[in-house]
Amino acid sequence: MPLPNRVSAVLSQADLEAALGGIKITKEKLPFLIEISRGEKRRLVRIDDAAQPWTARMLEAATQHPGMLPANFDLQEMQKDVELWRQLIQVGQALTSLKQLVDDTCDAVAVDAYSSALAVYRLGKDTGIGMEGLEDLMDEFGKRFARKTNKSTATANAK
Repeated sequence: MPLPNRVSAVLSQADLEAALGGIKITKEKLPFLIEISRGEKRRLVRIDDAAQPWTARMLEAATQHPGMLPANFDLQEMQKDVELWRQLIQVGQALTSLKQLVDDTCDAVAVDAYSSALAVYRLGKDTGIGMEGLEDLMDEFGKRFARKTNKSTATANAK
């Protein structure tokens, strides 16, 4: 019975390099990206999905009524931040979608490959008896499935 194979594809070295190059270009186009430590993240204000439209509305209010702002308030910087936030949400959504596809495909390919490996192992165990080198090879591969015993059981069995 043939094994189910959810993904049957080949990724050429050129396509792999192009995909990785595209990621590199994306990073280069976003040179302002930063990493934030866990500790720093804990100290940041909690932002939910409703915060972005609310912030955009506050920008609108500040733009329409600049007289309410103190002289040291940088309205242009706020405008840049709000626009960049909107744009980064779009980039993040595209990357999240791509990452999910890559992760799901990787999982499916791993299952395909591992299922085939198990079939080879079973066939080798069943039909490899007496075949020079294959029996030893299958015993070696079988160690993957050997149950681990705790030290007390091993010591008791040794006596």
